Amino acid sequence: MDREKIEEKLETYIEDIPWRYRILEEKNSVRLLNLKTSGTSEEEFLEKLEEEGAVQTLGKNNISYRIKRKNGKLWLSLVNRTGEEFKEPTEISKRKALEVFESSQTEQGGLSSLLRLFRGEKTERQPIPNRILIGNDDIERIEEEKSEISDSKSVKITCKGFQIKLRGNGGCDFETL
Repeated sequence: MDREKIEEKLETYIEDIPWRYRILEEKNSVRLLNLKTSGTSEEEFLEKLEEEGAVQTLGKNNISYRIKRKNGKLWLSLVNRTGEEFKEPTEISKRKALEVFESSQTEQGGLSSLLRLFRGEKTERQPIPNRILIGNDDIERIEEEKSEISDSKSVKITCKGFQIKLRGNGGCDFETL
């Protein structure tokens, strides 16, 4: 399948599921990555970045991420402990901003995880990170599937000899044909 058609279909179909894609022109392929996008903290984070001039600093280490909205676009930069930028801001998408937010929220374990275990609190399962690389020439068809039972959405990518189903919960299924 040609690059433009792949991009058009993926842009339309994976918008509402926790997957993102990148067209790799040098390898004539597409890379698919899963990304958790549900939850109130993620929604609140994105809402705070909607207004022009909004700034969010993520992380409390010596180096933190700063995401700000300027001229209607999101910009990512690195800042030191005093808040000074030391890396030129680069433009990013909402999905990339959400990915940075998620990585900054990941717990490193330690005492808080141990205390949560003793209190009997359940921890939310994080999706297993998946990175899938498919050659453009191998892709035969991309289609959206909606489940009548659970009202969930998935994207089915049919390739030469196999099929991949990107599920709405961030998971994926592989099937040989």
